[in-house]
Amino acid sequence: MLSPARSQSSLVVTGGSWEDFIFQTTAALVSGNGYGMYYRCDSNPHITGYSFQFDAGPDKKFAVSKVVAGNESSPFQSVKMPAGFRVNGQHNLSVSVQGGHHIIKVDGGTMMDFHDSQFSSGTVGLRSWGNNSKVKSTVNFTEFKVIQQ
Repeated sequence: MLSPARSQSSLVVTGGSWEDFIFQTTAALVSGNGYGMYYRCDSNPHITGYSFQFDAGPDKKFAVSKVVAGNESSPFQSVKMPAGFRVNGQHNLSVSVQGGHHIIKVDGGTMMDFHDSQFSSGTVGLRSWGNNSKVKSTVNFTEFKVIQQ
């Protein structure tokens, strides 16, 4: 669950709901501990859906959590970033979902491949976070794209 001291900024696409799609973006972490991609989510202020996280904090990992009415669970999928991975570099991110099959890629390499069917459709969005209101992540997102499958 998100701690009350953790602040977040998010942007969610409205007007679209997809079941099977590939969500792609290019992102560069300028400062802070991380950013993420919402998928199969709703567009409510207290979001519900999946959250892929590029977590450049002390654990340096990629993770997927479920968010229900704005409350984020602990990651149910995670993997450490590869040795020597540049967290502040520009990275191509891809989330592919078909039915309950999820494939998460970073720079073309598969980081996670799993099955989960809790959320079957929804829209997409981007997020960043910080530990408090003074330390927020700054991230540049470019080439945002959704491709229906």
